[in-house]
Amino acid sequence: MAPIVKAISVISLAFFASLILGEATSSSPAKTKPRPAVIGVGESPVVVAGRGFARGERVTVRAAVEARRYVRVVRANAQGRFAARFETVNAECLPFQVSAVGRSGRTAAHRRIQIPPPCGVVPQP
Repeated sequence: MAPIVKAISVISLAFFASLILGEATSSSPAKTKPRPAVIGVGESPVVVAGRGFARGERVTVRAAVEARRYVRVVRANAQGRFAARFETVNAECLPFQVSAVGRSGRTAAHRRIQIPPPCGVVPQP
């Protein structure tokens, strides 16, 4: 993949993740806990972002690419968000799954089953 295309795709993934993982505004004064969510924001290496966990909570993040499984343990920040980086994992042209389980039992999962271009099969007319 050309460096400029890769840079643009990483920036667009980060922007998309910030939209999804951003806190929703509510008109009611009572605050509700957001539902945990996790999303893959990078493919090579695999980078995972999550939200909706308790402040300082220990979160076990699992990534599965092909038949291999990888695990990282991270701590959520004051807003209940985290990021985990899997340095040796390349899912650029492969489907993958990620899940996050907090110590409190709250869980979130994300699967990418379609392979993005240029790796995937290009449909012909």
